[in-house]
Amino acid sequence: MSKDTFYFKHECNARDDRKLVNVIRRHGMQGIGIYWCIIEMLYEEGGYLPLELERISYVLRTDGEDVIESVIRDFDLFKIDDKYFHSEAVLEQLKDRCDKSEKAKKAINYRWEKLKPYERITPE
Repeated sequence: MSKDTFYFKHECNARDDRKLVNVIRRHGMQGIGIYWCIIEMLYEEGGYLPLELERISYVLRTDGEDVIESVIRDFDLFKIDDKYFHSEAVLEQLKDRCDKSEKAKKAINYRWEKLKPYERITPE
């Protein structure tokens, strides 16, 4: 596990989102817990996860592969292709974080470039 710890936006009323209410109605709090754990996994993996239900079930320490599959497929929370799935919201937040990091990197490089002439001056 990486030493870097990041955060992601989690609106305090997310449980009232129509899609998440439907998850809770069908799967109870187990479903919503699985959803948020999958969101965390997506952030850790750069936004995409292989559609490996057995592995996800193991990582989440649950035998609810059927619930995991339902949360991924049945509520229009994720985009799915043949082998992977992702969340548009996660990808957008990862892009924002990357953009901010790139801007900060450019700013610090600009600052160091301005200081370079002073580095060459050595006291005698």
